Amino acid sequence: CVSEYAKDFITKNYNKNVKVIHNAVEDFSNNFSEHKYFNNSKLNIMICGYLNKIKGFDILINSIKRLPENLQQKIELNIIGQSNDSEYCANLLKEIENMDNMHYLGLITDIKEKFELYNRTDIIVVPSRDESCSLVALEAIMMSCPIIISENVGAKYVVDKNTGFIFENENVEQLKNMLIDILNNKYDIADMGKCARKKYEETSTLEIYEKNILKMIEENI
Repeated sequence: CVSEYAKDFITKNYNKNVKVIHNAVEDFSNNFSEHKYFNNSKLNIMICGYLNKIKGFDILINSIKRLPENLQQKIELNIIGQSNDSEYCANLLKEIENMDNMHYLGLITDIKEKFELYNRTDIIVVPSRDESCSLVALEAIMMSCPIIISENVGAKYVVDKNTGFIFENENVEQLKNMLIDILNNKYDIADMGKCARKKYEETSTLEIYEKNILKMIEENI
């Protein structure tokens, strides 16, 4: 399976014979200029995924709305993903329709357009209530973006004090306080971005994935 988080679940519920091969994403970083942080003097946050409850978009939106007004104005949130006819999706879009600093950009299918947006982003947030890995988290560190993820996201193996933050599942208040610390410059986001990129090179390249797959095959033939 793709993460220790997934392994723990499978082992407890189904089968103890489980091994982990971490996921990988293609490296697109060389196609873009050097990452620039805090464009327009804002903390640029992005969240990506299908707009359903399990992805936890509401957790991030609520945490931003709980910030003092002066700090809310220092954030620019871009939301990417496919919408649907669910009540959750309708409520989510209604929540942000009067928020000048929150933008729903819809589903982006153009690779270049998507990663240009990553390249203008300071932090990627993955607040999922449950996720076996998160390709978004791996794409983020590939593009030198620190990440904030919930403890129920399998990609937490790439997060340490230098690359991002992990918060308790659905803990809006804890996530809000993390954003406050970031906005108060308690962390060097640019330096964390460089560390995130290094973590990608150590864990999540296609070359590493290929070696791990071949090793698995050789050990089990």
